Amino acid sequence: MGNTPEPTDADGTGRVGAATAEAPTSSLAPAEPTVLDRVRSALAGSTPGRVVGWLLVIGWVGCLAALWVTQPRLVPQDVLAEELARGHATAYRVVTVDEDAMRGPFSGPYRIDVYPASDTQDGIVDGAADGQPVTVAYWVDSPVAGLRVLDPNGLSSDTPAGVVASLQAAGVPEADASVFFGGLPSERVTQAGALLLMVSTLVVIFGPRPRRGTRWFWFWVVGGPLSLGVPVFAVAELLRPRYELEGTVHPPGVAGRWSGLAGFAIGCVLSIVGTGALLALSAASPIWFIRG
Repeated sequence: MGNTPEPTDADGTGRVGAATAEAPTSSLAPAEPTVLDRVRSALAGSTPGRVVGWLLVIGWVGCLAALWVTQPRLVPQDVLAEELARGHATAYRVVTVDEDAMRGPFSGPYRIDVYPASDTQDGIVDGAADGQPVTVAYWVDSPVAGLRVLDPNGLSSDTPAGVVASLQAAGVPEADASVFFGGLPSERVTQAGALLLMVSTLVVIFGPRPRRGTRWFWFWVVGGPLSLGVPVFAVAELLRPRYELEGTVHPPGVAGRWSGLAGFAIGCVLSIVGTGALLALSAASPIWFIRG
């Protein structure tokens, strides 16, 4: 089963076999392939599945690097005070922060959205804007995490006013609210991450039959913290799939693969453990570690 028969004549004799028997044999050993031969062989053996797999991996690496560079960092008061004392702050703005790790199936990486606080229009920092606690965002002259935000968690209502007074005393100018409306770099990165996750899910659903896990398995696993399931799926199913003989007929159902229930359980564990680990790392070093 799964083997293609050799072509035959009308009388049942195999011309291919006969031609092979009449062909002269060579006593010379085949030449050792060069590096260029190996490269050409690898390129010639590329398939659409492998191309898509490489595109997913490269896209994931690019999105992760861009997210690390652009994601706003939530910092404690001591980090802000130290950078203010060193004169690193270049501008500030009173803002509100919206953190949400789950905004839908294609929400992309962990999002930290920063909005200008409306109550700054009256020149008063009263600790709240539109029912949300306010905090202070500030910019530093750095290629990584240029936008940093005083962590609003556990912040007293009078702290933002004191921070603003310190920034003004140091001569740090207030940024215009329009910088938020034009779209922060981190917002464009999260949109690209959402697109990558959506494409990966479509490949899981409409792509070739997965060999290591079912479609439902990869549906639950392909996301997760840092969208780590995207490169895992690309490598396991597109770049290095389980070997099968050509023409293999697959029985219906799971057929020895990881099931959707296993994928759901693994996805839940990865989400809890991975998110907790990222939050712990970012708490230990908020500038060098992102929240996912």
